[in-house]
Formats: sequence, C-alpha cells, structure tokens
Amino acid sequence: MSRDLSPPANPPQPHEQRYEPAEYSTCPPQENDRKYSEQRDNSDSTKDYLSSLVKDCMRSIITRLDKNDVDKFLTVSKHFNEVATECGATARNPQAHSLTVTSEAKGNTTTRFSMDLDRTKYFMLLSDANQCTKFRKTNQIVLSTADHPVVADVIAARLSRFDYRICIFVKICINEHFLDYFEKVTSTFSAFQFESCTFDTSDQPRLIERLREIIIAAKPNLISLQYVIAPGFIDQTFLTRYSESVPLPAFMSFMSASFRVDPNFTAAISRFRSLVMCHQMIASDGLLVALTVHFFERLRRKINGNWSFRITENVIAPNLFIELENSQSDVSISHTFNPATNIENSHIDLVGTGFRVSMKCVSTRGLHEGVDRRVWAFSADFTSGH
Repeated sequence: MSRDLSPPANPPQPHEQRYEPAEYSTCPPQENDRKYSEQRDNSDSTKDYLSSLVKDCMRSIITRLDKNDVDKFLTVSKHFNEVATECGATARNPQAHSLTVTSEAKGNTTTRFSMDLDRTKYFMLLSDANQCTKFRKTNQIVLSTADHPVVADVIAARLSRFDYRICIFVKICINEHFLDYFEKVTSTFSAFQFESCTFDTSDQPRLIERLREIIIAAKPNLISLQYVIAPGFIDQTFLTRYSESVPLPAFMSFMSASFRVDPNFTAAISRFRSLVMCHQMIASDGLLVALTVHFFERLRRKINGNWSFRITENVIAPNLFIELENSQSDVSISHTFNPATNIENSHIDLVGTGFRVSMKCVSTRGLHEGVDRRVWAFSADFTSGH
C-alpha cells in the first residue's frame, strides 16, 4: 500500500507523535522510544485502545503488518512494545521496487546503495556503532566509507528487511568478491540488471562462467545487460538453459556480439516472454521459417511480450509469408509487401481473437565474423487487442 510521504498539514501534538517515514532503519528501538512508550502508559490523556487487546489479538494484527508498521507500534505503549518485539519477526517485509548498487570513483573507490520505495529514493547509510542499516530520504549522494568487499558483507546481512523486485548493478567490476556477495542475495530478487559493468581481466573467462551459473541457479524472471563488457557471455547454450530454468523469462541485451545458433534454437526462443537483443547477430539459415509454428502458438496462448534480434540469414519475406499462410487457416494474415517480389522492409500481421502478432523485417548492414554484409533486424510484438 502506498503511503503519503509529505509532511502533515497540522503537526501532531506531543501526545500524538507519529512515525516519520523519511527514514527506514533496522536499528533496535532507542532508549527515548522506550521512555516515550512508558509515558504513554502513564498518561491519562491518551486513550490507547490497542494496548487493551489481549496478546493473541495483537499478535494477529502484527502478522498482517509490514516491519515498518510494527516499528511504529513499538512506541504505542510498553505493553504493545513487548508484543511487537516478541513477534515482530513474523511481520511482512515492505515491498521496495529496486535496489541499485553503484561503484563511484571519488578518491578511493566506494560503493553507493539506493532504494526506491513508495516512489521515493532512499540512500543506504551504514552505522557500525549501532550494528544497523538506515535508509535516508535525501537528494544528496551518500557514499559509504568502507571498501567494496566489506560493504558487500554488511549489506548481504541486512537485506532481509525489504523485498525487492529488481537489483541493479552500475559500473561494478565483477570479481570474486562481487560474485561471493551476488550469490548470497540472489534469492532476494526476481530480476537483475547490469549497466556498464566489466569483468576482472585477470580471470575473465572463469568469472563469466561462474556468473552465468549463479544466474541460472537463481531463476530470475528478468535479466538485463546494458553495455556490459563480457565476451562470450551470451550464446545458444546459456540462453537455452536460462529459458528452461523459469517459465516465460525476459532477457534483454544491449551488447555488440555475434554467435551462431542452429534452427533448433527456435524452441528456446519460444519459451521467452521477451527476448530483446538489439545489437546481436544470430547467424542461422532457416531460423525464421522454423519459428512460424511458435508464432501461432503464441497467438493461441495470448501471451504478451516481444522478440527482437538481428539475423544474418538471407530472409525472403514472401517465402516467410507463404509459410505462415500454409500453417494456419483460421488466422487473419496481412502484409505490406508484394508476395511476388522481395523488398527491403516488410511487415506481417497475424490477427486472432483478441490478440495480434506483429512482425517486422528491416534490412541493414553489419559486421559478421569480420565481413560487412546485409543483416536483417527482426522483431515480433505480441499484444492483446486488434
């Protein structure tokens, strides 16, 4: 549930003091909080109905709250503080959207952690004295003072506080320390994004293979690689294994690379909800024709998504159209080319009941195995409606 983070129009009176959600913390309640709850117990002006409930009822309430809400109840009264402390671990983790880990080179290399929660960005502050982690709402960049391996160990132990949809790594050098940390937190996230990351050149092939194994074992719903320097990271074997590890995954890559696949790779492509490789060149003859059966399967199952990649085969749009036309008779098929000839750009639509598959082939130029040749940019969008 989204919370309003703006300050109240009328500041609360002392006996109405409220939790200010500008900071989230794993710190234990401070002494002032305990004194405040005891003062509330002794205050005749405070009507505390919650504390009059039996413990079983209060426990039932707490299990329906998230941990930040439980923190608020710690100051309601001494009685409620005891129950909240006793069973606070059963409370739900607040749902945050993303955790971003960024390596910043300012003097010594440091690492910044930020979190998006309730449409607000929080920056992680480490407090070794209190053995806790704080997220502070601020517009300023906050840098940790510890080295990357130390920060990684601390953060890995504190992430149990929140549930995240995606973890984003920016400008990280992927080495053994990073992979040790990454392996600890994969169960916390359902999606991973790498932006402008590099691999330690001293042992690059082994690090790439280890990261691939960790990702496949983690079974994320989404993997996004944006300008990551990782020769050989993407190939038919990896994409096939990933497509088999989780239902309808999404994979996006913005890396300039080329790898060869055979027509059997179409089975792996069909398992992706979205497969976007805008700068890849998949070299295979007969790939698109082999995909035709999967276009109709996608149309029947009405699964939204998109496929986009480059191929170096000699695509002849009329041949593809004829193959589609012969495959299914109860689907409306339209096109933007003359079936008697082949043109540079082509567009084919398959329209079923409440669903559409829209395919495009655009001719361009690209280097493949050191040779400049014509490359076809292929895309297929799967959308609901007509």
